[in-house]
Amino acid sequence: MHPAGLRAGFGYLASVWGYTAFNGFLPLHIAAFGGGASGMHFVVYGCMLFTVRLVAGQRHLAAMAPRPIAAAALALTAAGLTLLAAWLSVSGALCATALIGAGQGLALPAILRMAVDSLPLQERGSAVATTTAFFDIGFLSAALALGVLAQHLGYAAGFALAGAVSAGAALLFLSFPHQRREASREGVNRDHSPH
Repeated sequence: MHPAGLRAGFGYLASVWGYTAFNGFLPLHIAAFGGGASGMHFVVYGCMLFTVRLVAGQRHLAAMAPRPIAAAALALTAAGLTLLAAWLSVSGALCATALIGAGQGLALPAILRMAVDSLPLQERGSAVATTTAFFDIGFLSAALALGVLAQHLGYAAGFALAGAVSAGAALLFLSFPHQRREASREGVNRDHSPH
């Protein structure tokens, strides 16, 4: 377990919650409001994910700080899940699917970069292994919690909860750089203070 992988791992867990809710509940959700088959929605999801990965590319992502990208990816996933819960129509589900696909397309590359950012080469494998271990934790916890919630309150409630988890992780990531800048500023002030 590498400490650098824990923070990134929590973001991965939140992203997996979104993926689990979408992948597990979308066909049932669409059928529940009479929207027919969900095959086109998964095609849209796959095309959006592929397009985002292709357009963003390794060079573009490497030129940007990974934490804001991870936060944006989680925010897109949260927005898509919230839209799924609120807009009960085929068109709404397609728009929500596009947002979720974009978020999932950005999430993993940014989160893995965040885990290894500024680490020496010999520690990066451990950080990546720690981060990816959160996939199993996220998938299992999401399947159990969202399944129980959907059974009692409906699929929209499951989407809403998964969206809240993703949104919470996005807000948490956005707060870290500010804290780091504040800590750096305090260190500079101490270094220049009279003794």
